[in-house]
Amino acid sequence: MSIRVLIKDYPHRAIALTTASHALVLRHSSTSTEQNGYHNGSSTSLEKNGSAAARCMVEFSTIEEVDLSDYRALNSVNAHGTLGLITVDGHIFLVVVNGASKVATVRPGETVQRIHSVGFCERPREEYMAMEQLS
Repeated sequence: MSIRVLIKDYPHRAIALTTASHALVLRHSSTSTEQNGYHNGSSTSLEKNGSAAARCMVEFSTIEEVDLSDYRALNSVNAHGTLGLITVDGHIFLVVVNGASKVATVRPGETVQRIHSVGFCERPREEYMAMEQLS
C-alpha cells in the first residue's frame, strides 16, 4: 500500500496521510472540543506537567470527502506507515515510518516489516525533519 504525506501551509498548517481510498488529516485544534463540522474527527491533548501543551485534531475520511487542493506532496517522504504522535516542548510531531523491509509472511496478504528508519513531520513548522536511522 502506498502512503503519501501531504502538507497544507495556509491558512493553518495540516498534515494528511493519504492512500488511493482514504485520508488521515492532522491539524491544530485550539480547544479540546473543537470539531468545526468534521464528523469523522477526534481530538486529543498532549500534556506536559499537567497543563495542555499542544492539541491535535485527527480526521479519518474517504478520499472523496476531503478537499486536498491546498495540500502539497512531500516528495522526499516514502511512507510505509506511522507510529503515532509525540510532543516535545509543546510541538507536535507525526512519526512516519519511511524505511522498512519485509521479514515474514504471516498468511496471504499479511506481512511483518522490520523498521529501518523513521522521519518526524512537525505540524507548526515548515520543514520536514531529517530521517533518523534506527539500528
